[in-house]
Amino acid sequence: MTPKKRWLYIKNGDVVEQLNLLGDCPQTVPEGGTEAFIGDLLRYACGQDILLLSCSDRNVQIRKGNVTAKVLRTELKNGKFRFVKFFLLVFQFMNGLIKAITFRPHFIICGRSGSMLWLTHLVAGILNVPWIHSRHNRVSNPGAQVHTRLTEKIDGYCIRRANATICHGPYLKQQLLDIGVQRHRIYEFDIGFSDLISQINSLNNSEIQVALPPVYALYVGRMEDYKGIFDILTACRERLHRGSDFGLVYAGDGGGLLRLQEEIAENGLAGKVSILGKVPRNQLLPVIKTAKVLIVASKSTFPEGRCMAAMEGLALGIPVVAPNFGPFPYLIKSGKNGLLFEPDSAEDLKAKLDLLLDKESIYQEISQGVEAMRSNLIHPARTFSQAIHQAFKTTCIPQ
Repeated sequence: MTPKKRWLYIKNGDVVEQLNLLGDCPQTVPEGGTEAFIGDLLRYACGQDILLLSCSDRNVQIRKGNVTAKVLRTELKNGKFRFVKFFLLVFQFMNGLIKAITFRPHFIICGRSGSMLWLTHLVAGILNVPWIHSRHNRVSNPGAQVHTRLTEKIDGYCIRRANATICHGPYLKQQLLDIGVQRHRIYEFDIGFSDLISQINSLNNSEIQVALPPVYALYVGRMEDYKGIFDILTACRERLHRGSDFGLVYAGDGGGLLRLQEEIAENGLAGKVSILGKVPRNQLLPVIKTAKVLIVASKSTFPEGRCMAAMEGLALGIPVVAPNFGPFPYLIKSGKNGLLFEPDSAEDLKAKLDLLLDKESIYQEISQGVEAMRSNLIHPARTFSQAIHQAFKTTCIPQ
């Protein structure tokens, strides 16, 4: 009998919530959403011993089968004292270090930046085991403050010393090359959407649980200022006031929700803008599918790596309007499967929306372009688990 291997996976998000949702050995894994990566690993390493670590504003641990999930409290919801946050961070760093070393993993995957990435490099060196870095967000932030640039330099040092790096999409691959990661150590992967297509084909409009405008622009994601939700409202305001059949729909929740509701009321748009909140996936898919256009308006300060909402829109055949920075030009070919606008400019976003919605010939041309280009998103060349397998294979570790 082959002895069990031990896997340590350090990632973003709440691993306790994700393990509760998926179970320790899921038979099926969602290809999109926050559970996609952890689910892919749980299925790939099913039956092995796995320790999942993440950081949040709580301290909790659960175990299911051979999988232990631990959330380290490194954030304070209402804390205003930086020294308290600093000592909490140091304490949990040491807590994570002890847990990782005690677990004695054979393989380590780290999908985080900052102190947890540094911890990974340290643990791998102490135990002399291979580790890979999984990159999902922008590597560098031009114009950042001094302490952020210092953190990025330490991150880069650790990433360059990983046995391999896997990254979500071509933009992040280029960023890794820019900081000196060797090309042969980078494995680009993507999220497939074949399950999404299967689900949408089995649904019909009667399963949409909310009333939707006849024609609407859609935003899907976190309801936060850094995601550009207020720029979207500003860009659509004039069109919404015309009294046509056009509407604006938001799907998601977050800290900016209350302010958004207030601005909608102040602008007299309560009957023209719908906020759906967090929508279950089976109900969200037809909402995306019946949208006229999907809008992404992330601020240039937000470290986008590979926008899932934009990918889902394109996979379902919907033109996307997105800012012209970071990963978006790699995904959106302006005039072919969507339009790109000047980052942080509600005025240019409005101009691009007007062009797309008022010029039927342009809309039809872009829609045809989406249809022609969507197959590469639905069936990627390499998935997350395939990237893990190939990355560790280069270190001559038996799988």
